[in-house]
Amino acid sequence: MEDSAQGIAAELMSQIERKLPSRPLVGGGFHHFVIRASVVVEATPAVSFEAFEILLQLLADSCREWEIEICGGLDDLEVTFSR
Repeated sequence: MEDSAQGIAAELMSQIERKLPSRPLVGGGFHHFVIRASVVVEATPAVSFEAFEILLQLLADSCREWEIEICGGLDDLEVTFSR
């Protein structure tokens, strides 16, 4: 089964959003934290790359106060938030 880049990014974003600290804490003492997410899909490298691009844009739009770095693959993604 092959998923669309949009669907993959949406699933990863959903997992990440559930693990984000609440907004009052974001303005407080956190300056660095890591969230892990994963999806198990058959995706071509092009679809994976597009999913990462979409995910980064979604994260940038919803977490403007953070610098965001992603690394890993779809099945073991690590998202680092820093200020």
